[in-house]
Amino acid sequence: PTTPTPITTPPTTTGGSRKREVESVEVTVLTKMNYDPEMNDSHMQELSAMFSDYAENSGITFNEDLVDETVKNEDGKFAVVYTVLGADCGVVDKFARGAKSNFNFITRIKVKCGGQPEIVIN
Repeated sequence: PTTPTPITTPPTTTGGSRKREVESVEVTVLTKMNYDPEMNDSHMQELSAMFSDYAENSGITFNEDLVDETVKNEDGKFAVVYTVLGADCGVVDKFARGAKSNFNFITRIKVKCGGQPEIVIN
């Protein structure tokens, strides 16, 4: 059985030429690796390659131009915040759960979709 999901309609603005905001999903990946400015680029390349391979093997395609990556120091550990534009939250959540179970150096993944509560995958 499927759980019904609430449908939310974004507020509309009148009288402006503002573009409709594109929904983004923010994914924070916390690893066991120490945050080290000299090693962060190497860690980033390794993580990107692994995610790319995992996505390909899972049959998930994404436009890398729509993904913004930011390295973060989270309690002394190497973390990356990915902001994915125009992504389906369910697909990103499923991808994150699969990646977390496949890569033992990832300690936690947090997924934040629009105004929804943050999902923490331990």
